[in-house]
Amino acid sequence: MKNKTKKFGAYLRISKVSGSEEYISVAVRDNDAGIEFLELKVDFKSFAKCITSGSVKCEAEIKGLDKIGKVQEIKRIEFKVKSDKFHDKEKAIEQARKYNNAGWIAEEYFSSQDSFFSKGGENWARTILRRHTAKNEL
Repeated sequence: MKNKTKKFGAYLRISKVSGSEEYISVAVRDNDAGIEFLELKVDFKSFAKCITSGSVKCEAEIKGLDKIGKVQEIKRIEFKVKSDKFHDKEKAIEQARKYNNAGWIAEEYFSSQDSFFSKGGENWARTILRRHTAKNEL
């Protein structure tokens, strides 16, 4: 198997995270793909050592490698929710999944103020479909 190399414009984010844990987060994002695919977590002392005198051990999380170098496409959709309940998230998710085809994946988050609405006396929902395509397919 050949070692593949991909080159693309990336964005780097370095931030201090506070809460139950405190650490420095270093993340790399592919904006075209709409994904933060690498995050490194390192404690303050180790981060200071790293930027002044070399390398240190840290925690790494990698995700969405299949999307790197691709372009994220987004479509907004509205659909009827077949339910007597106005904010029926379960039924909305079930209906939204029917749009999962040709690489499109429906968002299953239905907790925002405008997720549900009434149209013509019927219950409707709105969500976003996303897919990732190669840049040369556009």
